Amino acid sequence: DYLRSKGRAVSTVATYVEILHRLDRELSQGLDAAHAEEIRRWIFAGTRSAGTHKLYRAIIRGYYRWGTDIVDELEYDPMVHLPPVKVPRREPRPVPADQVADILRRAAEPYRTWYVLARYAGLRCCEIAGLDREHVTRENLLVVAGKGGTQDSLPTHAELWAVIAGLPPGPVARATDG
Repeated sequence: DYLRSKGRAVSTVATYVEILHRLDRELSQGLDAAHAEEIRRWIFAGTRSAGTHKLYRAIIRGYYRWGTDIVDELEYDPMVHLPPVKVPRREPRPVPADQVADILRRAAEPYRTWYVLARYAGLRCCEIAGLDREHVTRENLLVVAGKGGTQDSLPTHAELWAVIAGLPPGPVARATDG
């Protein structure tokens, strides 16, 4: 309820709850009686990536902040003893221009439209699926269900407008018959 009241997306809340339930089951004394070293071992177990380590630490840190500062039901926050997780900055790995050109040349509709949206607006699959023709003008593209359930407005690239302008009203990503 607290996360929803803070405007977190339903999927984010579900992820946090799932992680906290798993942690509570897997720690020897459960989440409310855990110590910092036990939590650290759980976060860094196996072959999890640095990004996963950072996410898990943030989720668990948020839980203890909520428990000690907001509802005052927990007496101790073991997370104060765990330093932040550093995630190495990755270099972008864009698809080479000749491969993009080949994909766009050979792709059949509606896939070509979806590739153009990904290429020229940087939209993810879930954002393309939520895009209606009415969300795109010559000047702007409105991303209704962006990351974290946010809305954003992007400039419309000329190549993208050339593909979208002639589409009928309604969803851009339509189911096909066959």
